[in-house]
Amino acid sequence: MGSYVEDGVPHEARQQSNVDVVDDEVNDNPIEQVRLTVPITDDPSQPTLTFRTWVLGIISCSVLAFVNQFFGYRQNQLYVSSVSAQILVLPVGKLMAATLPQKPIRFPFTNWSFSLNPGPFNLKEHVLITIFANSGSNSVYAVNIITIVMAFYHRKLHPAAAFLLAQTTQMLGYGWAGIFRKYLVDSPYMWWPSNLVQVSLFRALHEKEKRPKGGRTRLQFFFMVFICSFAYYIVPSFLFPSISAFSFVCWIWKDSITAQQIGSGMHGLGIGSFGFDWSTVAGFLGSPLATPGFATINILIGFVLIVYIVTPIAYWNNAYEAQKFPIFTSHTYDSSGQSYNISRVLDQKNFDINMVGYNGYSKLYLSTFFAFTYGLSFATLTATISHVALFHGRTIWKMWKKTTSAVKDQVGDIHTRLMKKNYDSVPQWWFQIILVSMVALAVFTCEGFGKQLQLPWWGVLMACGIALFFTLPIGIIQATTNQQPGLNVITELIIGYIYPGRPLANVAFKTYGYISMSQALMFLSDFKLGHYMKIPPKSMFFVQLVGTLVASSVYFGTSWWLLTSIEYICNPSKLPEGSPWTCPGDDVFYNASIIWGVIGPLRMFSNKGVYPEMNWFFLIGLLAPVPIWFLSKKFPNQKWIKLINMPIILGATGMMPPARAVNYLTWLSVGIFFNFYVYRKYKGWWARHNYILSAALDAGVAFTAVLLYFTLQSKDIMGPGWWGLEADDHCPLASCPTAPGVVAKGCPYDEDIPGGKSHFNIDVVVDEEVNDCPIEQVRLTVPTTDDPSEPTMTFRTWVLGLLSCVVLAFVNQFFGYRQNHLYVSSVSAQIVVLPLGKLMAAVLPATEFQVPFTKWSFSLNPGPFSMKEHVLITIFANSGSNSVYAVNIITIVKAYYHRDIHIMAAFLRDPLEEKLETRLLMLGYGWAGLFRKFLVDSPYMWWPSNLVQVSLFRALHEREKRPKGGRTRMQFFIIVFVCSFAYYIVPSLFFPSLTALSFVCWIWKDSITAQQIGSGLKGLGIGSFALDWSTIAAFLGSPLAYPDVAVINMLIGFVLIFYIILPVTYWTNTYDAKKFPIFSSHTFDVDGQKYNVSRILNQKTFDIDLPQYNSYSKLHLSTFFALTYGWGFATLTSTISHVGLYHGKEIWHLWRKTTGAVKNQLGDVHTRLMKRNYEPVPEWWFQIILVSMVGLAIFTCEGFGKQLQLPWWGVLLACTIALAFTLPIGVIAATTNMQPGLNIITELIIGYIYPGRPLANVAFKTYGYISMSQALMFLGDFKLGHYMKIPPKSMFVVQLAGTLTATSAFFGTSWWLLTTVKNICDPANLPAGSPWTCPGDDVFYNASIIWGVIGPLRMFTKKGNYPELNWFFLLGFLSPIPGWLLHKKFPNKKWIRHINMPIILGSTGVMPPAKAINYLSWFSVALVFNLYVYRKHKGWWARHNYILSAALDAGVAFTAVTLYVTLQSKEIMGPKWWGLDQDDHCPLAKCPTAPGIKTKGCPVL
Repeated sequence: MGSYVEDGVPHEARQQSNVDVVDDEVNDNPIEQVRLTVPITDDPSQPTLTFRTWVLGIISCSVLAFVNQFFGYRQNQLYVSSVSAQILVLPVGKLMAATLPQKPIRFPFTNWSFSLNPGPFNLKEHVLITIFANSGSNSVYAVNIITIVMAFYHRKLHPAAAFLLAQTTQMLGYGWAGIFRKYLVDSPYMWWPSNLVQVSLFRALHEKEKRPKGGRTRLQFFFMVFICSFAYYIVPSFLFPSISAFSFVCWIWKDSITAQQIGSGMHGLGIGSFGFDWSTVAGFLGSPLATPGFATINILIGFVLIVYIVTPIAYWNNAYEAQKFPIFTSHTYDSSGQSYNISRVLDQKNFDINMVGYNGYSKLYLSTFFAFTYGLSFATLTATISHVALFHGRTIWKMWKKTTSAVKDQVGDIHTRLMKKNYDSVPQWWFQIILVSMVALAVFTCEGFGKQLQLPWWGVLMACGIALFFTLPIGIIQATTNQQPGLNVITELIIGYIYPGRPLANVAFKTYGYISMSQALMFLSDFKLGHYMKIPPKSMFFVQLVGTLVASSVYFGTSWWLLTSIEYICNPSKLPEGSPWTCPGDDVFYNASIIWGVIGPLRMFSNKGVYPEMNWFFLIGLLAPVPIWFLSKKFPNQKWIKLINMPIILGATGMMPPARAVNYLTWLSVGIFFNFYVYRKYKGWWARHNYILSAALDAGVAFTAVLLYFTLQSKDIMGPGWWGLEADDHCPLASCPTAPGVVAKGCPYDEDIPGGKSHFNIDVVVDEEVNDCPIEQVRLTVPTTDDPSEPTMTFRTWVLGLLSCVVLAFVNQFFGYRQNHLYVSSVSAQIVVLPLGKLMAAVLPATEFQVPFTKWSFSLNPGPFSMKEHVLITIFANSGSNSVYAVNIITIVKAYYHRDIHIMAAFLRDPLEEKLETRLLMLGYGWAGLFRKFLVDSPYMWWPSNLVQVSLFRALHEREKRPKGGRTRMQFFIIVFVCSFAYYIVPSLFFPSLTALSFVCWIWKDSITAQQIGSGLKGLGIGSFALDWSTIAAFLGSPLAYPDVAVINMLIGFVLIFYIILPVTYWTNTYDAKKFPIFSSHTFDVDGQKYNVSRILNQKTFDIDLPQYNSYSKLHLSTFFALTYGWGFATLTSTISHVGLYHGKEIWHLWRKTTGAVKNQLGDVHTRLMKRNYEPVPEWWFQIILVSMVGLAIFTCEGFGKQLQLPWWGVLLACTIALAFTLPIGVIAATTNMQPGLNIITELIIGYIYPGRPLANVAFKTYGYISMSQALMFLGDFKLGHYMKIPPKSMFVVQLAGTLTATSAFFGTSWWLLTTVKNICDPANLPAGSPWTCPGDDVFYNASIIWGVIGPLRMFTKKGNYPELNWFFLLGFLSPIPGWLLHKKFPNKKWIRHINMPIILGSTGVMPPAKAINYLSWFSVALVFNLYVYRKHKGWWARHNYILSAALDAGVAFTAVTLYVTLQSKEIMGPKWWGLDQDDHCPLAKCPTAPGIKTKGCPVL
């Protein structure tokens, strides 16, 4: 895991860093994280307060202060942290060290001198510059007071009073810091976890480090994460802000207030919500990587207790009339549930409460959660006192005594001893002078200048007393847990009781009491950072002092300039439209001054108000730590008891609001994962990378935010206008009250949702026709328009079509032989050819060209590039994008069996057998011609996947008026395409593990059973999910293109087979299941080892060697894989039975009508338009192709020395099977988008009839299965042409030409590679790193052995292990009958008819190669879009669903091509880390569980 750690210092740091190691010291720091992170090295000779330190430090401080205050007044606030400066100053400092002169410069009239360049830019200078930057990045709280006085109360404020207010509130903290340094800095137990992030980053930036073999240095790791964070944050900050908070519950229950209250991560409880945005994770609670694990668990307990137990009980029991208000809000309300009108109770002259107005209006109400927030803050405060006294009282007292004892120099750890040995400490009187002077200045500020701030002198002293009292206990909490309980509520409460009715006095008291303490803790934290980095204390003191003065002055100057120069600043009602100066943060501060200062706690938390019970929380908090303390004393060996921290538990939700549930949920998830799981399992990695990762993520987000603001957002370019641009979780009802009669804007959500009305802005050409298509999805998607005059078979069609076909065929076959497959779909060509076609239409001449010796003529440019041309070019591209199945046969013959095959035999085999281009290729044409009437003309055969293409064509071509506030379909396509393109970089290059996340395996890393249950790639996939569109759509196709009926049937089948039958058979050890993996397509012998096929194969005759077979082992399969064959048998017979029962009469009726006089009246509007406007393809065209292709197929197998082993009768038998099944399987495919395959049944039949011949087996399968599949592809394309009104003859010619071209290109590419790449497909003999490993052909080769050599006779009879699977034929045949009988018995129950047993039984038909993760993610998307969205938002679905599908496909395809050509072809596969593995990190999921089975990487049970 990288370098090892010795005495807290990574070994390479000892060897490489330019510092001295203190060899006589022991790293005795008691905190392991500190030992792992902080070096025990120091070089006291390094300069610190150099010219570079002062120049770069003051510039950093000033710039950050100006930027943060400037943007703090704007609607879209921008916060730039010190990490940005920390990174930027490093190259600048090194540049200054390289260029500035070293000659000393003397101060006039003094003995002081300094050098502009004292040597190399060092770590200590960098730390001090960062301390300067910290001062500039931390806001000056007192500026809020100045703002509300001038911009909200519109009162004058003396600039000197304002300036002193800013300075004194910041500087008071120095006094408290000086008093408590001994306890909060020198003590090794006060370790300030957040500082370890900075320490790690400084070390990564400065220490010379040897790169571990196969790994990265920490600096390389930092920059790698920084670049990824920088690039990715473009998505949540600009393209897709909604990704910051996903609340799926709201998407499902769009009309339910309660559901949205439960599910909203922004406005509710956040159950099921999450975010993909680091600023969501770390925005309010800080980096979860910097918070120790025990503190995270305490926060988790408190969060669950408060948000998921107390809040729901209080809300749904209507405590404090909770249901009148939103469940989660910080706003204030009156008794009727409306927003509280402050102006009705405020005396504008005196700025105190108007009692007459108050009594005539309403008490102040809060949401129940917000009310409990105040109660819990009371409890947190007293719990802090109690906790620190009980758990740390003795330590504090001992340390206090030791400060005056002779042994004080022996207190502390290695770091304290080093600091005391090498540097003078800061004299205590320095702090005392600052403290006394700042208190005096604070009193002068409040009492002078006409008492503009309302706070008397005693108020200042009381605030200082509170700050002094709480600095130590709260400092202990922060120094050990990274959490800081605030004093804001208690200070507001105290002054509100003592000095009510004065809003400015209230906020001034809070600032002096709370902020001075907070500032003290910041100073102490910086001192601890200097302590760790061995910075001289006096240098730290001066830098903090100067940095604070500079930052306070810049913050004050910036705010004063803006407040006095921008008219109506902070007043949105009077600002010009679009003005950004709305001051959202100051508005909250202003309201708080009214609530606490005008109305006051007396009218909130006493009997005069609504919430007197909240005062009991003071007692609850005081007593809460006591039981824990007793238990820790009673059970001292139970160390976990002492880690229970009641102040943290009670204050867990102290940041809510402004933090929301989604912030906490994501923060807790990341915190627990890294500081529990990673810290415990990979401590070496954690020590090396954890804090670097935190800093890099922060820096990437900060730099992206700055860049986007200055380049785009400052110019009001806020990203593409779509629903994902809203920085919200789209839960509008979550903010609604649930009490009867309470009226709130937008509640309940009653806007009409368009129900099925098409929003397409097109003209209907055929006005007399009615859209009578019986399928609603077709009515919503396919236009009832046609222009028969549009040209189709143009020069552009042929050139772009043939070019697309050849390029896609070459690319897909070329990459098909490589280890990392790359599949380029026709969608890519569909998009690329559009601008090319328009370019040709714009530049080519329109002159007619005569074909020599004929009457034919054509034009290079017949007019504008039309949709029909585009469709035909895409049909060409379809041919090139679909692989030629027969090429696998050629490959295994030449590369695996190493036998010669005649080039003509190979070529002729191709055109007869492929899946879309020749799938017996042309044989498929014959079957397609026979069944066109039933599978194309019938409106009930609607081919769902074609609607994706129809939608994309329409989006690309139709002129459409942009809806108000919306997007055209083309704009929608481009937005989704860009997002898909950008996002796919992450799972394809940076983080491939996103394709399968299996959390169960991460939790139970050593459990085989848990990993079998949880693995999405090798097991049942329970709890697994994927964040990758290619995972979702790779094997099953786009889930958006499937009707809900098919999805539900598949889901039923998947659950039945995968989650009921498979676990039962596996854990009852059916077929010795536990000897093998629970999910595998490999073959095994009786000992559970992989089957050694070479032991039973006669190498001369290529058939089975029976003596060897009998002496070795029968063939064994995993139980799932064995049952897969059974389900394949059942699917086949159920398809026959289902089609016969449900569609038999209809098919027979249609067949009779084909010869009837009414044949032209058949069909819907689309069929009538096609028959009216175009001639059909003559039947004899198909018949000629069919007969000639059967003849060529027989010639191919019988000729050329019978190299393919299949006799003539085998070809005819295969054709008969294809003919018999094309219609029933076509009905399934045309109505459900599912295509049950014939691969298993064809292998079974030929395996029984003609065993022991592997090439005959695969050839028979190809002719029998692939020719049928090709026929269905042709029919699907014909239906696309039917929808798009393409002349049938044009479709026929293009399909024919495309198939021949693609087949030739696939064959030529494969033959070229097979004859030129030495040892292709033989990894053992290929050069190291060669990509030509042919993984797909290897599977095909093994199948030829299993079915062709061993054969079904030795698998599915008593000679094999699986004779019972033959019963599945009968099971499948009978399975549709009960559903059909129920349908007849209950004809009004329409859902019964939708039960489709072929789909249920064949639901797992593509497993393997598909895995559980593919199915689970596919189902999730399909159910959301084709069940919920389709039913609830039919208008949106009609307009966007198929466009969304096409855009996601296209984005993934283009990213894949771009990455391959630019990076992956050069073997640049992304950063090396565990996330680069295209696996779900469940290595034990593939392990057997039977005793004694030995498998590589698996324990022997």
